[in-house]
Amino acid sequence: MVEALMSMSEVASLLSCSTMAVRKWAREGYLPHYRVGSGDPNRRLYKFRQSEILEWLESKRYRAAART
Repeated sequence: MVEALMSMSEVASLLSCSTMAVRKWAREGYLPHYRVGSGDPNRRLYKFRQSEILEWLESKRYRAAART
């Protein structure tokens, strides 16, 4: 089964943050994402896999615990 891609607003809701934060993190390569669409590269959409976002979130949790 193919995993559906999430929108920026769905990821923002999952992470309890703003869509601006999600866009910034994706643009900076901090958050795993895909750029989809055709034509003008500036108009391509950011899309996300929920499993990758949850893995990313878990990796941040363990990193923070290791620092304390």
